[in-house]
Amino acid sequence: MMKRLWLAILLLLAAGTAGAAQVETALGEENMLWSVDRSTPRKSLVLTLRMGDEQQYVLVPTTDDSALDAAPRLAWDAASRTLFVMWRRVGANGDEIRLARRYASGRWAPPIVVADGVEASRTGLQMVVTRTKDQNEPITLVHAAWWTLGAKPVAEYALTAFQGAELLSTSVDSLEQLAAVLASNGEDEDTGKAEHPPMAMVRSGEGDGTGVEVAFGAPRTTSMTRVRLDPTKVSPNARIWRPSGKQGRRTPAALLISASSAPVESFIINGNVVLYTPEARFRYVVFEDGKWTPVRMLTTDDKVTTEDVVRELRRSVAQHGAVPVTPDAK
Repeated sequence: MMKRLWLAILLLLAAGTAGAAQVETALGEENMLWSVDRSTPRKSLVLTLRMGDEQQYVLVPTTDDSALDAAPRLAWDAASRTLFVMWRRVGANGDEIRLARRYASGRWAPPIVVADGVEASRTGLQMVVTRTKDQNEPITLVHAAWWTLGAKPVAEYALTAFQGAELLSTSVDSLEQLAAVLASNGEDEDTGKAEHPPMAMVRSGEGDGTGVEVAFGAPRTTSMTRVRLDPTKVSPNARIWRPSGKQGRRTPAALLISASSAPVESFIINGNVVLYTPEARFRYVVFEDGKWTPVRMLTTDDKVTTEDVVRELRRSVAQHGAVPVTPDAK
C-alpha cells in the first residue's frame, strides 16, 4: 500500500494555508457550532454559539466569579442532545475538574465536581463521550484524563456515568494501575525539561464503541503505555460504573523529546500513536506495526502554523498510515 504522509505534508507547506488559534469546537444539532478559547485561563468561561450568520455568547454556570477557569473541553452527544463542557477550575478549593451539561432546551444542569482540588495541580485535560445501554436504558459515559503534577507527574482517568439527566457515578483512578504494566527495566532516558509526558485518548473500536484507548508516557522514558478501558457496572444490581482495564502494553522508546518546557503532544488515530513537538522546528514520530518511525522535522511560521501541520498529520496518518514509500524507479 502506498503511504504518502511526507509528500502530503510537503504539499501543505507549499500551499501556505492560514493558521488557527487554540479553539475547542463542537458541532451540535441544527448546524449549531459551539466554540471556546483554550489558550489562557480566564475568570469566566464563555462559549460562542454560531448559527448561520448569527452568533451569541453563553456563560457556563458557576464560572462568573474570581476563580480561574482553564483548559475547557467540549463534546456534543447527539443521542441525548446534550453539550458537555469540562474544565479546570482553580480557586479557593484548589484545582478541580468540573463538568457541566447543557440540554437542547437551553437548560443547564448544575455542574458537578469530577475530581476535587485538594492539594492538586492538574494539566493536559482531555475528554471523550461514549454511550452504552443498561437493561435497554441508554447510559452516557464521559471519559476524562489528565496529568496531576507533583514530585512526579501522575496520569489519571475519570469515568462519569449518566442515565438521562441523572448522575449515576463518578470515579478517578491511576492510569498506571489500570494498565497494570510492569515497570521497565531499561535505563533512564534524557526526557528534557518538559512539564509532563505526552498523553492521548480516543474512543476505542469502530462506530459506537463504549470504551476508550489511552496512551500515556512516564517520567525518565520516551516509551508510551497503551491501554484500552471499557466501562462496566460493579454488579448487576448496582448503578455504579467503573473502568475495566485491559492488559496494557508498552512501546519501545520513541526518542522524541521537547526542546523546551512545553510537553510533547500526542494523538491516536486508526490505532497509530503520533508524538510531536509543537515548536517552530516541528518534529514528530508515528508508532505503527510495533515500531516508531524515525524522527522527522518540518519548520513552521506565520503562514504554515503548528495547527496546520497537526491537522494535515491527522488526515495523512488516517488515510495512508505512517511510513512513506519511495515510488518504484522507472
